[in-house]
Amino acid sequence: MALAVQQSITSPEDVMTYPLGGLARVYRQAARGQVPVEELLAGTGLQPDDLAYPERTINAWQEYAFVHNLLAASADPQVGLVAGSCYRLGTFGVLGTAVASCETAGEALALFLRYIDLSFTQFNVTLVSDGDDWVRIRFADRVPLGDLRNYFLDRDMACAVTIVRDSVGVAQADGLAVATRRADPRWQQACQRILGVAGEVAAAHDEVRIRRELLATPLPLANALQRRTFEQQCRFESWRRRQSPSSTLVRVWQVLAASARVPGGEEVARALAISERTLRRRLMAEGTGFQEVLDHYREARARELLVSSREPVERIADRLGYSEASAFIHAFKRWTGFTPGAFRTRGR
Repeated sequence: MALAVQQSITSPEDVMTYPLGGLARVYRQAARGQVPVEELLAGTGLQPDDLAYPERTINAWQEYAFVHNLLAASADPQVGLVAGSCYRLGTFGVLGTAVASCETAGEALALFLRYIDLSFTQFNVTLVSDGDDWVRIRFADRVPLGDLRNYFLDRDMACAVTIVRDSVGVAQADGLAVATRRADPRWQQACQRILGVAGEVAAAHDEVRIRRELLATPLPLANALQRRTFEQQCRFESWRRRQSPSSTLVRVWQVLAASARVPGGEEVARALAISERTLRRRLMAEGTGFQEVLDHYREARARELLVSSREPVERIADRLGYSEASAFIHAFKRWTGFTPGAFRTRGR
């Protein structure tokens, strides 16, 4: 079970949740047992046994912490492609079942994108048709992801390639291609090696390209009644998620969680493409302030790191944006009544 984190108005964790199944699959396949599970879960509040329960949900910051650990432990800068190739339709629960029940690949793709908010993606995803031989699944930034952006983009594009290929049964290189705005020839080579598709770098957009004729491919598990039943469930779940507010508070929390070292107000405002004054005004309108959000995030992350990792206090202080460990120790004692060392001892 994930460790309990104190809830308050400054904690948007309840509107930033994902099924644990995707992360568990990445651990089993992408890490390939080469990295101790305890190292990958450090600071996430998760225990190794949790990975056996894919139906459980995790908060976005827990996934971000896992990815930070994975990137630090992996020697492969394209590990996101490996991670994405691990996903299958079943990973997406009711959405995956609805998609598999469609008549054709085109109908399945349209349904998946209609309920994309039920997936794991961190991006805005659209289907683009320019009138040529290709249709394009295009990815655009939705939230600031900092150093994690390339991982999540690679993961989502590789996931799209794998699911389309599995659905229509195309051969490795037939009918699929990928493109990125990055100008890195190693990425191009990795796409061929890991996904078996051609990759274009320095492109105008980040996208997966699908030959138009593939959209007419009939799917082997087509079932109209099942498709209607499960799409109705998707519709309800999508509606339920939209009831949760997409606020400045949530976006600030995401910026903090995606950063290897917790940034200050000026950096957060820059990541959100607004002025620091506007950031503070919007948070005030939501009944909180930047320092309050920052303190709550720091406390929650500090609790997790102290209990579930062996990082020294000085390293944790630096990760949380403190220039001196003494300032962190003073703040943590104010929050909890304990020094970090005493809290760590009690937690174990």
